[in-house]
Amino acid sequence: MRARLPPTRALSVYSGLFEWAPSKAQRRMIQILEAAIRCYVTIGIESTTYESIAKQGKMSRPLIQHYFKDKNAIFEMVVKYIRVNFQKIAVDAIQKAKTPEEQLRQYVGSLFIWRKKYPLHVKVWNLVYYYAAVNPDIRRLHTDLATMGHDRITELLAAGAEAGVFAKGEFRKRAKIIQTLYTGGLITASSENLYIPEETFKEHLVEGCLEIAMGHRIKTQ
Repeated sequence: MRARLPPTRALSVYSGLFEWAPSKAQRRMIQILEAAIRCYVTIGIESTTYESIAKQGKMSRPLIQHYFKDKNAIFEMVVKYIRVNFQKIAVDAIQKAKTPEEQLRQYVGSLFIWRKKYPLHVKVWNLVYYYAAVNPDIRRLHTDLATMGHDRITELLAAGAEAGVFAKGEFRKRAKIIQTLYTGGLITASSENLYIPEETFKEHLVEGCLEIAMGHRIKTQ
């Protein structure tokens, strides 16, 4: 049985940041953000300047200043932009699924699709965790974005429970556990030499999330 998901606050906020088919002005902003991302990865966030972004993106400094008043504004929009790209992949994956179980499987698995499609974004996103820990403004932004993801998983679980597939009740609690599990999976896959192939690691992660969704205890060997 296919569980229908209601429209989410997350999707409306994401599409409000950048339309799936961006305007000319938004495309120009995206060019600036992609140049900033390349700078963050190659020379570091603290060393990134208007000049380095302009050089990396082959554009003028005044153009960048037209869209962004300072470096903090660029970084905050980079954080939102990276999240938008991940969310689009996740939404596309969910919409292709036919059952609640497959929707959750695709949602968690989309993390690895995103890793392969946007490797530089993933590197910067791992830096976001650090800056969220030390910068109150980035922490608030990251909390807002994480809450949107939490909402989406909660809706997945509720729809699955209505379809008789997932456990009933405690949707937000179990959604946060699932979100924490796959966030840890992202950090692990990005920062460790895995002892098993990444595809196997992904399947273990997906199965763990499904166990939580169904209200089971995760089995240990």
